[in-house]
Amino acid sequence: MLILIVDDNPVQVALLKSYIDDVYYADTIISVSNGKEAVETVNGFHNSSNKHFGLILLDLIMPVMSGESALVEIRRLEKEWKVEPSKIVVQTCKEKHLIDGVDLDYDAYVFKPYSREKINTILRDLNLG
Repeated sequence: MLILIVDDNPVQVALLKSYIDDVYYADTIISVSNGKEAVETVNGFHNSSNKHFGLILLDLIMPVMSGESALVEIRRLEKEWKVEPSKIVVQTCKEKHLIDGVDLDYDAYVFKPYSREKINTILRDLNLG
């Protein structure tokens, strides 16, 4: 399975990679630092190899393009391609971001700071771990 981590904080990226490695064997874990790069990466993998991400961990608050905007665009592309949607876990530090984005199409959320146990539970709940 391909996994995409989208976060502008390199420490968070390293933590998520280590948590995922503990629970789930991923074919490839890719990280990018903003929503624009996330959309470009998802699109690039589809166009070059017809591969799709099984899991995307997406920070909502980032520079260049927000996680919310990236999520909307990724879901639009998945519908256009008629592929099974990625499991998307959004990350935020404020409940307000989830309330503001109530219509967003994500599979789970996690509040920062999070623990290894919380990430493991989410992956199991999504049948990924």
